[in-house]
Amino acid sequence: MSATRVVVEAGTHSPWVSRLLEQLGHEVVVANARKVSLICESDSKNDRLDARMLARLGRVDVNLLAPIRHRGAETQADLAVIRGRDCLVAARTQLINAVRGMVKSVGGRLPKSTTAAFARKVSSLIPSELKVALEPLLSSITALTEQIRKSGRADCAVGGNEVPGDEVTPPGQRGRSVDCPDICTDGRGSASFCEESYRRQLFGAAATAARIRVECTAA
Repeated sequence: MSATRVVVEAGTHSPWVSRLLEQLGHEVVVANARKVSLICESDSKNDRLDARMLARLGRVDVNLLAPIRHRGAETQADLAVIRGRDCLVAARTQLINAVRGMVKSVGGRLPKSTTAAFARKVSSLIPSELKVALEPLLSSITALTEQIRKSGRADCAVGGNEVPGDEVTPPGQRGRSVDCPDICTDGRGSASFCEESYRRQLFGAAATAARIRVECTAA
């Protein structure tokens, strides 16, 4: 197929599809269909009709498609690190809440604890009738804590753009684990998730990563 303008609706597959089409020499327009009323408010929706409408709008004026620009493959991979860690933290939080809830249901109560130390601190306080049910959950919490700690280590260079330790790490702090890294938008701007200025930075994550809240008590 000769080089032409191709309109792709934004979705799960549009990042890699748009990159592939661009490599083949096509002009790719990624349409934000949610902002195109002719599509999102249409009474007769199906893939064929939507594709036809996107093509017509792309032929007339691409600005009618509210086009977006996907982040690059490297930046997408960097953001996946942050999202992956966020999933681990959410899974651990859910398990901890489940353990606390089950203990309360039998009249018990577990003490306050940081998430990192929770499994170790409460393992001996689980009621005997719940040990069979809750021991697997505590083991999973311990494993998740280790995975979260690994994913937050400062020595893990994201996108191959690790900031030199001498510039961001105070004396005596080099090699320490980082619970809440700073996110830099392609190295041009910082969207900090923590107050400490000495924390290392992960470059390449898109600005939209700012909405992913990395919990400071997670690791």
